[in-house]
Amino acid sequence: SCGPFTWIDGNTYNASTNTPTFTLTNAAGCDSVITLNLTVNPTLTASEAITICNAQFPYAWNGNSYNAAGTYTTTLATAAGCDSVVTLNLSVNPTLTASEAITICNVQLPYTWNGNSYNAAGIYTVTLATAEGCDSVVTLNLTVNPELNSNTDSTVCAAQLPLVWNGLTFSAAGTQSVTLTSTAGCDSVATLNLSVHQSFASTLSIAICEGEVYTLPDGSEVSVSGNYTTSFTTQFGCDSSITTILTVDPQITITLSNDTSICAGTSISLNANGANQYTWNPAAGLSSTNTAIVTATPTTSTTYVVTGEAGACLATDSVSIEILALPNLSASVSEIVLCEQDSISIEAFGADYFVWNTNNSGTTSCDTCVTTIFLPGSSGLITITGYLGQCSSELNVPVQMYAQPNAQIQGDSILCLGDTVMLTALGGITYIWSTGDTTSSIYMPALSSGWVELIALNPACSDTVSFNYGVYSLPVTQIFTSDTTIIYGSNIQIEAQSNASFEWTPANTLNCIDCLDPIAYPEGTTTYCLTSRNSHGCVSFDCIEIIVDTLCENMFIPNVFAPDDKGHDSNNSFRIYGGECIVKMNLSVFSRWGQKVFEGLTLEQSWDGTFNGKPLNSEVFIYMLEAELITGDKITRQGNITLLR
Repeated sequence: SCGPFTWIDGNTYNASTNTPTFTLTNAAGCDSVITLNLTVNPTLTASEAITICNAQFPYAWNGNSYNAAGTYTTTLATAAGCDSVVTLNLSVNPTLTASEAITICNVQLPYTWNGNSYNAAGIYTVTLATAEGCDSVVTLNLTVNPELNSNTDSTVCAAQLPLVWNGLTFSAAGTQSVTLTSTAGCDSVATLNLSVHQSFASTLSIAICEGEVYTLPDGSEVSVSGNYTTSFTTQFGCDSSITTILTVDPQITITLSNDTSICAGTSISLNANGANQYTWNPAAGLSSTNTAIVTATPTTSTTYVVTGEAGACLATDSVSIEILALPNLSASVSEIVLCEQDSISIEAFGADYFVWNTNNSGTTSCDTCVTTIFLPGSSGLITITGYLGQCSSELNVPVQMYAQPNAQIQGDSILCLGDTVMLTALGGITYIWSTGDTTSSIYMPALSSGWVELIALNPACSDTVSFNYGVYSLPVTQIFTSDTTIIYGSNIQIEAQSNASFEWTPANTLNCIDCLDPIAYPEGTTTYCLTSRNSHGCVSFDCIEIIVDTLCENMFIPNVFAPDDKGHDSNNSFRIYGGECIVKMNLSVFSRWGQKVFEGLTLEQSWDGTFNGKPLNSEVFIYMLEAELITGDKITRQGNITLLR
């Protein structure tokens, strides 16, 4: 027992013993004595002291997990099955922290701290181990002071050189840098960009016209030729001067011709003098705007102004040009499209008087009248010149003359019934047929004899012609014998009729070609035609087809056969069927290795599937047939034949 034990005798025992007994009496009255041998195992106790770092939480011990320092008790079972009490005394060492602030210059990078290298300012954390073996977190606050750079632009006059700046000497414009130490103890680079301005003396050449005043740079006015010097300070404080050389040019005068008038569409020359250079205005209608002599072609009355220039002097003059209206010609013409030998009446308007010119293409009844009668010699122009005051204009009247049409009809005048006749019109530009057609050619069915009328026209004239044509019947042509089939080598008589001259085609297999009942001996299927032609050239024909049976149409070469009792009686050997058209043959059978196993020279010979008297096994063989037909043609056939057993 583990601890006190209560037995069947009702007593409790706290220690080991082997003396207690207990007597039981059964139903038969017999006693049984029970002795207790008791062993009492004690409860065991133990303790354990453990120290850990804070980062090792949670801490596992005897199947339990702990998150803080303290004393913890656990009951276990001994090997004897009794409780064993174990106590844990848990101690925790904390994580230590520290921080350090460091300031360096930019040139000191990279910075090494606690074995690490840093290339920029920032906050960095490092974990170290304490004497107790726990983590210690140290933080670095790193500050990096940059190099200070300055860039200064400065301007001086040349007289201020040499210039000393931060220990540097400038003897001319340029850029120099010096390295200094800032209040933070870091390098500082200062740069000076120096510009140098010179004192200068300039000269101006000025020309003015006589009577004008020129204002010098200092504000004073002068009007006499000479050299004038003005001193001043530039915007950069440098002394400078300007010398003005003044020239006074004499006054000039420009002269032009007097105002004038011209007819619309004509030109006039304008001359200017008195200057070296000229400018004309407006530019519209001028051949040039900057020469002394210009050609003016204005479309409306215009005043032109010319400005002349000589040195610094200018002068102007002007001339007015009036535009006189041209005659506004028109004409009333009775006809402008004429047939040869026709004349027309023309009346002119829009001028005081007129002059007629036929340009040698005809004659007029009067060359200077308002109205004239014109007889053209050919197509051309009549030119009317009208005069209004000093101005004139021309009007061209086109006249188109056409020759008298010569209407003609081309085409066959003798036609056969059922033909289509084509008639072509000639001699005009456009046409009108009595059929209502307006094309140059027409097509008509030849149903009966008749006539047709044609009007040939051009824009001014017309001509008419008639055309008669005759339509004749076709000759009678008929073959009475119907299409038929004959055996090769036989013949057939053909019966036909014709009431005109006739011919047979083809004629080489007929016994006569000048009879209507020839006998035909075709060697192959042939179509015979009878063609008749009467005295008017009309043709008719009839044909018959004679089919020649060469007896080879039913020839059949099988591709499988079965000898003995495996096949049908009609297919127990390899042979050619329906070969009555063959007069000579050679049928050979080869194995797949090329060995000839059979050869037959007549239709009656067949192969029973043996070679050298022995049956061959089931296999595919190759056959080749070379034959001459009753027609004289030669044929070749080859293929596979399968032997089945």
